[in-house]
Amino acid sequence: MPTDHLHVQSLFETHAKSIRRFAASLVGVDDADDLTADVFVLALQRAADTPHLDLPWLLVTCRNLAHNRGRKRKSHDAYIEAEAMSATTVQDGFETSVETNVRVHRALQLLPAVEREAFVLHCLEDLSVADACVIADCSPNTFRVRVHRARTRLQTHLQELAPHMNGDTHE
Repeated sequence: MPTDHLHVQSLFETHAKSIRRFAASLVGVDDADDLTADVFVLALQRAADTPHLDLPWLLVTCRNLAHNRGRKRKSHDAYIEAEAMSATTVQDGFETSVETNVRVHRALQLLPAVEREAFVLHCLEDLSVADACVIADCSPNTFRVRVHRARTRLQTHLQELAPHMNGDTHE
């Protein structure tokens, strides 16, 4: 196997889950596998002539492919329902992990696309501001503002989606 293919195989083994999560945040879970596959096919095609084939390159490629497809983001309802079927409940008085996941997914969906992207890249994928702003195609200051706004809005949305946490109990 050529060295380029081994490098791409290593990238796939290391970063496929991160790329898939990012792809899901761009095009929805229904199309995330296809987009992830497209990213790695392109990586194989460009391995010989791309000097910096790494995680940031893969993420930028994922973002560009998603935008090129021109698809609008699909609902995560099927994903949330699938998680709900496999989750376990906790003792009375505590939320289930399903309820938390549903609320977080809904809150994320309420964020503007650029803020959701910034939050996912920096807070969930743990990319540095320097790497993430290249992927988001903006300045570091703009990226930091997007993350700050996303966190603020996410907190508000989470509170709105969980009225019982604000003292409004139904007992």
